Amino acid sequence: MAWFKRDTRHAAPPEEIAQSLWQILVKETADKFDPGKFLLPQSIALQLRSKARIYLEAAVLHALLQQTEKEPSYESVLRAYEQLIFPAQPDYDGMKTLQACKSAMQDLVVLVRPEGSKPLSWSMAWLSGIGHEETNPATLTLFANYWLSFLATVIESVNGLRPVT
Repeated sequence: MAWFKRDTRHAAPPEEIAQSLWQILVKETADKFDPGKFLLPQSIALQLRSKARIYLEAAVLHALLQQTEKEPSYESVLRAYEQLIFPAQPDYDGMKTLQACKSAMQDLVVLVRPEGSKPLSWSMAWLSGIGHEETNPATLTLFANYWLSFLATVIESVNGLRPVT
């Protein structure tokens, strides 16, 4: 019968979901973030990974915020994830992390915005932020496409999960 719809999403406790999202989509992805994949020099690997980690965290946070708006049951996953990336007690470093994450989320929204989206300019600005001036359109396109693809993957991953309490 068509009016019976099974929820086929993977069910797990909120803390487990948050931990898995962080482990796979942030930590493991950041650890493997290789400049060579984007035709960039290895000399910027440290700066690239450092900034990428913030953007990876921001992408997951953004997806969780969106999903929480649609399904309030994700609130507990969002809180558990925030506990993983932000310190329990607000301090100077925690405030810097929060501000960097908010800025990265806003920047990612600019990339995916269909009106006036300029992926090459976005990539140039992102790389310039770590001290690398890149003008090769192939490299810039690869970089922008990576982030667009990553965001889609994160959203799909979050949508495929169901928090249980």
